[in-house]
Amino acid sequence: MECKDYLCRVKLQYAGLPFRAVMMEKRIYDIDTIPLCNNFFAGKTGHPLVSVISPGDKPHEGLFRFGFYAVLLNEKGGCRCSGWKECDFSAGIMTFMTPGSPFCMETWSGGSCTMLLFHPDIMRGAAKSLHRHTFFRYRKDEALHLSARETAVMKECLENIRQDIVWSVDEFSQTIIAERIGLLLDYGDRFYKRQFITRHERNAEALESLQNFLDKYFLSGQAVGKGLPDPAGTARIMGMSAAYLSDMLEEETGKDIKEFIRYRQFSAACSQLERTGKSIEEISRETGYRSAECFCDIFMKVTGKAPRESGRK
Repeated sequence: MECKDYLCRVKLQYAGLPFRAVMMEKRIYDIDTIPLCNNFFAGKTGHPLVSVISPGDKPHEGLFRFGFYAVLLNEKGGCRCSGWKECDFSAGIMTFMTPGSPFCMETWSGGSCTMLLFHPDIMRGAAKSLHRHTFFRYRKDEALHLSARETAVMKECLENIRQDIVWSVDEFSQTIIAERIGLLLDYGDRFYKRQFITRHERNAEALESLQNFLDKYFLSGQAVGKGLPDPAGTARIMGMSAAYLSDMLEEETGKDIKEFIRYRQFSAACSQLERTGKSIEEISRETGYRSAECFCDIFMKVTGKAPRESGRK
C-alpha cells in the first residue's frame, strides 16, 4: 500500500515486538502473530499458535486485521450492528473471522468480551477441516446470537481451551487443543442451525424476494447475454454473504445457492413451455441453457418424459 498525504505507515513497539499500522480514516492494525497480539492486549503467550484473551475494558479505536483465525464472544447481546433481529436471542454474540478480515475492536472492547485466536497450523492433522465451517465466511452483521444456555456452553469451551494452553507444551498439546477448538466450532454449527430455525419467518420473506428476483431474471431474457446469475452477486443484491445465503437456502429448501439458481432456471423454462408458444430452442436460449438438448436432458431426468413443445417450431 503506497504512502500518501492521508495514508502513512508507522512502526509501533509492544514488548519489543513490532507491528505495523496504517493511518487512514481509521488506524488499521495489522497483527500477524499470536504472540504479538498477546503483547498488544497485555496477555501472556502460553502457546505460539493459540490464545484465549480479553481485550480489556479500555476501548481500542481503529480497525484490526489478524494474520490468524479469530472467534469473538461478547456477553452483551442484542446489537443490531451484528445483525440482531427481534426473533433472536440476546444473551451473547459470537462472530468468526478468517485471517485478514478487518473488524472494529470498539464493538468488542469491554470486560464481557473474550477472543479465541488460533493459527491454522494448530488444526493440522485434525479430523475435521476448517473449510466445512462456512460461518467463517459470513459477514460481521451475520453474527451468531446466543441464548443464555448457549453462551454458557461457549464460555466453558473457551475456558477449557485456556486451561489447556497454560499446560506446558508436550506431544499431546496440539491434538487436545485442536479437538477442543473443533468442539467449539461444532457448537457454532449447531447454534447457527438453531438460529436459522428461529429466523424461519424472516428467512421465508428473504426466500420469496430471491425467487422473485431470479424469476424476473430468467423470464426477462437477461440470461441470454449474461448467463446464470453469479452466486456472489446474487447474495450482494440480497444483502447477504454468499456463504450465509447458501446455508440459509439449504436450511429452508435443501438446496445451496447454486442448486437453487438452477432450480429457478428450470422452473422458469417450464413456465415458458406451458404458457407461451415459443419453441424449445427459444425457451432454452432465453433462460440460459447451453442448448435445447441440455434443457431436454434435464427435463427428462426431472420428469421422466420429454418436454412437449407447444406452438410453432
